[in-house]
Amino acid sequence: KAFAGTDWYTATVWGPDSFVKCITIIIYLLLISFITHILLLFFPHKNQYFKYAPEVLTLGVIAGLCNAIIIFVITNTLNDGRGNLKYTLYYFGLALVIYISGRRSLEIRLAEIAQLVIKSLRETIFDRLFKTKYEEFEKIESGQLITTITDDINRIRDLAGIAVVMATSIITIIAAFIYLATISAFGTLTALAIIIIVASIYGYFNGIAVRHFEEARETQNKFMAKIEALIGGYKDLTLHRNKKLEYRKEVSEINEKFRINNLAAFKMFVNAFMLGESLFIIVLGLIVFGFSFFFMSINEQELTSFVMILLYILGPINQVMNSIPRLTQINVSIERVKELLKQLPEIGEGGNEVNLEIRDNIKNITISNLEFKYDKEDEKGFKVGPIDMSVNKGEILFIIGGNGSGKSTLIKMITGLYKSQGGSINLNNKEVSEESIGEYISTVFADSYLFDRFYNTHLEGKETIIKEYLTTFELQNKVEVNEGVLSTTSLSTGQKKRLHLMRCYLEDRPIFIFDELAADQDPYFRKCFYRILLPKMREEGKIVIAVTHDDHYFDVADKVMKLDMGQMDNISDQYMANSQIS
Repeated sequence: KAFAGTDWYTATVWGPDSFVKCITIIIYLLLISFITHILLLFFPHKNQYFKYAPEVLTLGVIAGLCNAIIIFVITNTLNDGRGNLKYTLYYFGLALVIYISGRRSLEIRLAEIAQLVIKSLRETIFDRLFKTKYEEFEKIESGQLITTITDDINRIRDLAGIAVVMATSIITIIAAFIYLATISAFGTLTALAIIIIVASIYGYFNGIAVRHFEEARETQNKFMAKIEALIGGYKDLTLHRNKKLEYRKEVSEINEKFRINNLAAFKMFVNAFMLGESLFIIVLGLIVFGFSFFFMSINEQELTSFVMILLYILGPINQVMNSIPRLTQINVSIERVKELLKQLPEIGEGGNEVNLEIRDNIKNITISNLEFKYDKEDEKGFKVGPIDMSVNKGEILFIIGGNGSGKSTLIKMITGLYKSQGGSINLNNKEVSEESIGEYISTVFADSYLFDRFYNTHLEGKETIIKEYLTTFELQNKVEVNEGVLSTTSLSTGQKKRLHLMRCYLEDRPIFIFDELAADQDPYFRKCFYRILLPKMREEGKIVIAVTHDDHYFDVADKVMKLDMGQMDNISDQYMANSQIS
């Protein structure tokens, strides 16, 4: 009554049959949607987003039907004149309002779902990444990882918008063809045959285009890897002009391959689209110019309605066809995300609970028969170990050796980054797993990354000591620490390592491991590190393991062990004697 100024009884008796059918269809749609929603509440689908399906489908169907009804009302008004203009405007306005509001609600809901999917995908990838062993993480191409997290997942976000367009367009097309069938079955079948031909052509060209999109996606990985290499190796490239030119040429070639493959894929779709468009226009021409021969049973008014509706649905058909290339790209991105996830462990895998019951009273670390071999299937693979060594509380161990002797590999085994293929690591004569050992250790690797904040470090009430450390490490005028956040990370390599050393002090774990920490320091701080800081760590009861080449300071160590071709020798006595002679 609020809409038409009459009650339901009058509307059903005096209104057209289509009014009752329309109301009945809407009620059924809402009822089915509600029942499905209730069933999903009691029997949840394993896909968490499936619960939105009833709402999305209902909105899509209603929006698509109302879009078709708009053109039906317009064509009927042209044929019938303005006799029932008031009611025609009512139906037109009602269909328009429902279409606009339904389409708006559908797009907003799908956008919300898309953002949830993106958030969930990113968090899933990060969760799995943090479950990945370091030695497996090293095998993942950086370009693939960056492109998947950024480019591929962002492209998947567009699926929501495309889904809205395709859903409403397909419903509109179906409704329009049902209406056209009531005017001319032969004309409708002819138009449908053309659409089937066009779809077949699109399917053929889509298969070719997918290969080009796959190749373009591969070049995107390479491009991202080149960007990362540019950031890390800009200093080396800058030294020589020809290096820069060669690198620039290589990047340009990758870009060119990306352009060629993307363009080739889109050309396939353009060719298919134009062929289909041509066929459709030919059908329209046959209908208009040959209606007296082909459509003798259709009068002029029906023919006008047929052509108008056919012209109107050209828009939705074009929208569907234009969406296919983007859907193909999105499908490629989805496959790439799946490919990355296959390389990462499931969320439930690994992650044994870490037992830290003895962390505050570590008396010694003992390594027995520890070994690791690269390329286990290859007999010639480089092997480190078996290694046997022990360091007590308040002792300093120096590990020396030439490049490629296995020092970095040994450090990665001791810290649990590499899973050893034999032997054990013991704290207080009790074996500790690779997953747990890192919790007892603070490290400064040769290539440690300086984050912009100190993670997992309790800094409450340590403002004064932080300032003292900054002064000790000659960083008081370079950086500030506010609530664990660094004011800058734009520092020299030596300064960054000093900040890492400061982090170790703040973490205050029982074991310190340093990999060439003094290598990038000036002579003054190098001497300070060996003569002042290391002895102080000994006094504080720390277990210190340091990889070093500074033979002038070997007398600082309690033990000196040498790695050569992956094998360890204890040469402490030799170096102690040499130090005393010096």
